[in-house]
Amino acid sequence: MGYLASLFNIEYQYNTSGRYPMIRDLRCSGQESHINNCTYTTPYSGYTCEEGAVKLLCTECGRVNVPYGFMELYNDTTKTLTVRCHNDSPMHVKYICENNGSWSYTEECRPMIVQDIRLVHQEFSPYFFRGTVELKINGAWGTICDNMFGVKEATVLCRMMNARV
Repeated sequence: MGYLASLFNIEYQYNTSGRYPMIRDLRCSGQESHINNCTYTTPYSGYTCEEGAVKLLCTECGRVNVPYGFMELYNDTTKTLTVRCHNDSPMHVKYICENNGSWSYTEECRPMIVQDIRLVHQEFSPYFFRGTVELKINGAWGTICDNMFGVKEATVLCRMMNARV
């Protein structure tokens, strides 16, 4: 049985010191047999991959659906994938690659619930809201880090703050 792409995510904590990215913005259709048949750009000298490095798991079980977490560890001996949930309840869940080529699990990660939104370092006028977005999740405030953020996302956030859109 061949190995299939089971799970991938971006490793934001990846230590890039001494290792520079060779490819960025990789785009494939999924039908290619080799990365040379995909499109990509070559980063400039000194680029340090602030967006994070790609982390990949290929197993005989194929794709595992983990919408609210990211892979932390895969044990080849027990075929057990440990997932760190975005929400701390539960903190970790385990998926097992069964002999029949399917994934089994007893618990799934739950979605995070955004409790509130605010702007810090803000400027208000009758005509606009401007500032750094912070979200409250599980009682803690934090920012949004997103290199694909666009007008649709901005519209939703403004709507959440009752700003005119």
